Amino acid sequence: MKELLFALGFVAISTIGFTQDEICPGANVLVSAAGMAYSPQDIVVDAGTVVGWVNYDGYHDVNGTVSSITQLPFDNPEAFQFEANNGTEEGVCIGTYAFTVPGLYLYDCSSYGHAVSGMVGSVTCNEIANAVQELGDASISIFPNPVASILTITMDSPSALQVFDAVGKLVEETSAVASWAVDVSAWEKGLYMVNTQAGETHKFIVE
Repeated sequence: MKELLFALGFVAISTIGFTQDEICPGANVLVSAAGMAYSPQDIVVDAGTVVGWVNYDGYHDVNGTVSSITQLPFDNPEAFQFEANNGTEEGVCIGTYAFTVPGLYLYDCSSYGHAVSGMVGSVTCNEIANAVQELGDASISIFPNPVASILTITMDSPSALQVFDAVGKLVEETSAVASWAVDVSAWEKGLYMVNTQAGETHKFIVE
């Protein structure tokens, strides 16, 4: 019953942003571009979070490579860039990016004069530690984290498990097991949640 209630609750929470997810599919955090500003200008996310930029007004891009102000590289942990488009009242997705490498990412709008007018932003990506957490008298280990191919989950006592993606979609599940190996090589990059039979939630990243 606990796992059913959690799953329903998780999906309900995710549904709140369903309309936004339609604008930038796969994004679980959105930044708007309008006028001469990104909003919010500075965000903090966990590794594995997919950020989407939505253009509501003007001609804007997202440039995370070379500063339009100094002409010097941003030296971000990973470079990212999306071409400019024209915004509408309904919103047009500029692009989405999965932040899997922790660190500070700077970006701006490279359309003429926009960056110097204040259209700059940042994303601080926090690391998620390898999951080894106590669940009462039992413990769960999830490794490696981040993972690119085979994810292994081990527990002191058997438990049914469910895996959800960042927007609350059930991706994989199993009956009560003490050890579980899952091939995630074909999964989309990003943040995932493991729900245990005890109602606990643990995060891991597919990169």
